Parts: sequence; C-alpha cells; structure tokens
Amino acid sequence: MTTINTFGALIGIPVGVIFLLAGAVLLPLWQITEDNKRND
Repeated sequence: MTTINTFGALIGIPVGVIFLLAGAVLLPLWQITEDNKRND
C-alpha cells in the first residue's frame, strides 16, 4: 500500500501545482475576455 500512496503523491502533487498555476493564469485571462465582450 505504501508504494501506491507514494506513487499517488508523486503524481498528485505536481498535478495539483499545475492546476493551481493554470487557474492563476486562466482566471485573469477569462475575466479580460469577458470584459472585452461587454465592451463590444
């Protein structure tokens, strides 16, 4: 079981970090596009 837990952590942690970074980048971009739609 320990091997499965460490394997899950090795995959889970980088994936979590990637999702956090993607969210931090995509949220402002999405808000900018929404603002542009309202301006049009």
